[in-house]
Amino acid sequence: MTAVQKILFWGILVPLVCGLGIHRLQVINEVARRPSHSFVSYYTASYLLARGEAVNQFYDNDWFSAQVSKITPTIEEYFVPNPPTTAFILLPLAHQNHSNARIIWTLFNLILVCGAVGWILWAEHFSRVGGALALIVALLYQPMLANFEYAQLYGLLFVAFTVIGYSYKHRYHTLTGMTWGTIVIMKTAGWLLFPLWIIKRQWKIVLWSSVAMGGIGLLSLPIVGFQSWLTFLKALSAYSQRPSFAVTAYQSVSGFFKHQFMADPVWNPSPLMDAPMIGTILSFSVIIFLLGITLWKARHNKHPMLIYSAMVILSVIISPASVDYHYAILLLPILLLLAEFQAVTRWQKIGLLVGIFLLSLDYPYQSDVYSQSFLSLMAYPKLIGSLLLWSVTIKRMSEYNSI
Repeated sequence: MTAVQKILFWGILVPLVCGLGIHRLQVINEVARRPSHSFVSYYTASYLLARGEAVNQFYDNDWFSAQVSKITPTIEEYFVPNPPTTAFILLPLAHQNHSNARIIWTLFNLILVCGAVGWILWAEHFSRVGGALALIVALLYQPMLANFEYAQLYGLLFVAFTVIGYSYKHRYHTLTGMTWGTIVIMKTAGWLLFPLWIIKRQWKIVLWSSVAMGGIGLLSLPIVGFQSWLTFLKALSAYSQRPSFAVTAYQSVSGFFKHQFMADPVWNPSPLMDAPMIGTILSFSVIIFLLGITLWKARHNKHPMLIYSAMVILSVIISPASVDYHYAILLLPILLLLAEFQAVTRWQKIGLLVGIFLLSLDYPYQSDVYSQSFLSLMAYPKLIGSLLLWSVTIKRMSEYNSI
């Protein structure tokens, strides 16, 4: 390191990382001690399962909400759209009271997330300065903070997606398949990776993911019952049609077009145009376009982590239910792209930095101010930021294809 780099690193970056780290720990410690949405749903499900309640009842919103109110009277929460197996995730903590369980869960996730970030920095050979800057990005990344605020599962899923990515890169296909299959059956997360495995002819991954999904599903039957799976599928179908997906909290492709073209007197009284058919066609077309280009570029691409990153990004923005904490998963492609920062063009650098800024930005895009007319275009920072990341990733894939 030159003298200037040493001054920058030790005099500015290290103190900044330490200061931000201490501040984030204080924030996480504070939010871990108060009840919130999300975590109480997982905890209540595991708590009820441990006491022999029928999982089939979890999909009755009124009944489940009444059980939640016994644990956190100020919070109303439902179990839908989670599969029955989600009730197993917090089973080891079901004997703890809600407060202790939340603190333990938060600490567990914090350790795993820090470990995954550290692994990525090591595996991608970040320099000291580059690593410090990447840590600053991670510490300022709002979706991950939102994940801890609600004690959600997406910090853990970020770790799982990291494991899947690096095991795929190094051809540990058994680990890739088992990990991917587990998160699909436990949380219906990452299902969009399936066409990637098919187009890349990764039959071993498909085989071991089927073993994981089939094994967990079959082992769950004596506990959750077959009827709970049927009820889940019915509840999921109804959930996917919710008019509330039109509100700007849902930062997804389908949510964007619902907000612009599908009127609802409660959830979306002022769309750009009340034309549901146009909204559906545009949403479907954009999704097919994004997925088609990605899979086309992936066919002969020699950079597994770029291919994987593009599909991870799409797995979030295509899901209609994606809110801010779902985007915690995208910290993985962000760090992977930052690892190549010196190698990308000026315009790619700008696209990447703007994308990270929009994803990390914490402003009130859910406000009614941004739900009116053309201003609603400003209400989708995470969707736009993700599309910028996807664009940079696709461009990098094209460059590798041309080598």
